[in-house]
Amino acid sequence: MKRSILLVAISIVVFHISNLYAGEITLEKIFLKGTFSQKYVSGLKSMQDGWHYTMLESVNNVQQINKYDYEEGKLKANLLSDLKDKNGTSIRIESYELSMDEQKILISTNSEHIYRHSRRSEYYVYDIGKKSVVQIGKDKFQLAQFSPDGNYVSFVRENNIFMYNLSSGKEQAVTTDGKMNEIINGAPDWVYEEEFTLVRAYQWSRDSKYLAYYKFNESQVKEFSFPMYGTLYPVNYVYKYPKAGEDNSVVEIYMYNLSQNSSSKVKISDPYEYVPRIQWTYTPNILSIQLMNRLQNYNSIEFANAETGESHSIYEEYSNTYQEVNDLIFLKDGMGFLRMSEESGFNNVYYHEYRDLTVMTSADGTKGRPLLINKPGITVTSLIGYHDESMTAYMQVTDVNKPQERKYLRARIQENVVEQVNLPEGSGSVEGSESLRYMISYISNVNHAMTVSIHNSEGDLVRNLEDNQALMDTVNKYNFSTKEFFKFNNRNGDELVGWMIKPKGFKPTIKYPVLMYVYGGPGSQTATNSWGGSNDAWYQYLAAKGYIIVSVDNRGTGNRGKTFRDCTYGQLGKLESEDQIDAAKYLASQEYVDGSRIGIWGWSYGGYMSTLCLAKGNDVFKMAIAVAPVTNWRYYDSIYTERYMGLPSKNGESYDENSPINHVGDIKGKFLLIHGMADDNVHFQNTAELIEAMVQKNVDFDLGIYPNKNHGIYGGNTRYHLYNKMNNFILENL
Repeated sequence: MKRSILLVAISIVVFHISNLYAGEITLEKIFLKGTFSQKYVSGLKSMQDGWHYTMLESVNNVQQINKYDYEEGKLKANLLSDLKDKNGTSIRIESYELSMDEQKILISTNSEHIYRHSRRSEYYVYDIGKKSVVQIGKDKFQLAQFSPDGNYVSFVRENNIFMYNLSSGKEQAVTTDGKMNEIINGAPDWVYEEEFTLVRAYQWSRDSKYLAYYKFNESQVKEFSFPMYGTLYPVNYVYKYPKAGEDNSVVEIYMYNLSQNSSSKVKISDPYEYVPRIQWTYTPNILSIQLMNRLQNYNSIEFANAETGESHSIYEEYSNTYQEVNDLIFLKDGMGFLRMSEESGFNNVYYHEYRDLTVMTSADGTKGRPLLINKPGITVTSLIGYHDESMTAYMQVTDVNKPQERKYLRARIQENVVEQVNLPEGSGSVEGSESLRYMISYISNVNHAMTVSIHNSEGDLVRNLEDNQALMDTVNKYNFSTKEFFKFNNRNGDELVGWMIKPKGFKPTIKYPVLMYVYGGPGSQTATNSWGGSNDAWYQYLAAKGYIIVSVDNRGTGNRGKTFRDCTYGQLGKLESEDQIDAAKYLASQEYVDGSRIGIWGWSYGGYMSTLCLAKGNDVFKMAIAVAPVTNWRYYDSIYTERYMGLPSKNGESYDENSPINHVGDIKGKFLLIHGMADDNVHFQNTAELIEAMVQKNVDFDLGIYPNKNHGIYGGNTRYHLYNKMNNFILENL
């Protein structure tokens, strides 16, 4: 008995010591020390046989690329270890890709970012058999890639496409007319990269005989510039940025014939404004081209013949609002493809079957059939891949009645059967190995950081690659509060979903202040069953200080069907701000909320929302923080803005009605405005114009300006400084 009491006493002491050791959550631990940072799996790539994969690893501080088998995780081969250049200096591998025959490795290093997805890097090719390395060129360039036959490395330098012959070591130009701020070959212009997520604007045919590429003529696109500081006289960075209603780049698709060393323009049959995607099919010489009109409410698919340059439409679709862009998945037997569409009101996967791509017509294209049948309210969030042998498509889905959750289904096309695949609970992404023999899941939930795991095609767990258990042990020491989901109805009776983090030791009889986090943009979601990373750690810090943290997905957000999302079309900001104000009023009605102390903050679209809410909801919100906000949609880019608002020449009144600039006179609460001066995405112009409007209305505000920082506002001590500033503002004003 005494021994039992002693053990209990020791356990209590150990528990208290461990919690004392953990101490308090601090901003330094979050943003400087990385105490709450997740671990990821680096450089995992499936190999061609579908049974093996490679990983980039550090073993005793030496970088290696190793080959493993999926089933047992056994190390099968070391492909590369401690790569060195010709001078014997170790090369730090940032990313890599294997050639199709898996005998060579293309390595990038010393990268420098250009915009959100683009970067310039130094590239090397390592021959696994010969254990030799060669640098491709002498300078940094973009988008290097092996040709499928492994004979060339193609890349983009100074707006032109080049090929490096790995046998001869000679470089050959594919294009020569590239010019800064005029002509771009093989790489996207700014707005295509940002809004269509087009990263590589060229593609090899599967037989390496042709190279299809984009040519952007941006000579008529207006320039935008911003100052870069750090020298005696600041230097203006100048680039082409099409704002709403202004001229876009003129885009053409070309085919380069390697045997003839010549390029020819594809004769696209339909009128178009945008070419968001090109993809080679499994039929030799046939390139698929997706086209859209300027309003993005019309989408067509054309098939172009590389031998003739002729193109013809095989499918077209219209919408009353707008359409999303998605990749097609072509079947290896050359007899069909899969595409995603919302034509039913919910995102579904459609199967198109054909016999001969070269003669397929638009009438044939309309025969696509939906794979999810008798599944009301289920919407596809991503198409994972296709298993050729069993003719089975795998997809991630959500139920519109429970949009915070994700499930996984597979559709057997021949049997017309849909089955659930039991992958882990939570949100994230899933990738398939070659032929989908295995799946790699990157999934987290509100109670557990990301777990990277391998599953077979049935969804059964093979093993975990990273479970972030060390992070969870740390989190448990700090006694994080639980993130809870809740629902309420807005003024129109629409059910909205949100999450809430309550203070430690929460008591319903105490009235707590509330900080709301908002994004709210079209198709987005913040209320998901997922781990929140550094921001959630900050929310736990604030919860420990006695704040309730809340986030609500307003009308217009994603994965609840097209009607729910598209109701904000043509009037961005109106319904979203109503819903956030309704959310604040709902919270104020709860017995545990101090209705006089509700604040809101957001970044980018969320900054637009928090500013608008502070003005329109001045009787509800005590304070707001806006980071990098849009303040008038006239200032933002053409593709995004016109997709959701139409043209300013046709809908200018709505552009201005929901501009925070035109509502600053209604601001009564405390306001902190933050922006990076080198923001290439949401220009500092937005904040400058808002400041001028507030000055003229004599509205007081606080300001945080970050020179040379882009939309992400990071680098060095910047992110810590930013959150420290926001944190102090909250503690002082809420």
